[in-house]
Amino acid sequence: MNEPNISIQALLRLEERLRQERETFDHRKAQDTKWFNLRLRMGYTAAIMMPVIAFGCGYILFNHPLFPDTIITSAGGVLFVDVVGLLIAVWKVVLNPGSLTKLESIIADSIQSTDLELLTRSNQPMQNRA
Repeated sequence: MNEPNISIQALLRLEERLRQERETFDHRKAQDTKWFNLRLRMGYTAAIMMPVIAFGCGYILFNHPLFPDTIITSAGGVLFVDVVGLLIAVWKVVLNPGSLTKLESIIADSIQSTDLELLTRSNQPMQNRA
């Protein structure tokens, strides 16, 4: 049988490339996990804070004879800013499809023609090499 004759240098180079690609994949996986946890915490915080602030401001606005005009105006402003700020934050960080990364293999993208050429040359018998 004709076994391939791959040079040790070519194997070492490809092995190092594979090691680096594994490290890159693991790094991306860890970053993806951290971003997921951040999005989850932001969602829970928004789900808790929004009703609390809305209830407090709503109480002030519905019982306006009990409070001074500055408090009523502030409560209306806080309610508006809270709702708009929450919508913007949730869209930019949680729901924005552009901020989501797909975890995928990077090996196929990183194979260069020089590595393929090196493997091809190392697989050829010694008498056929020019």
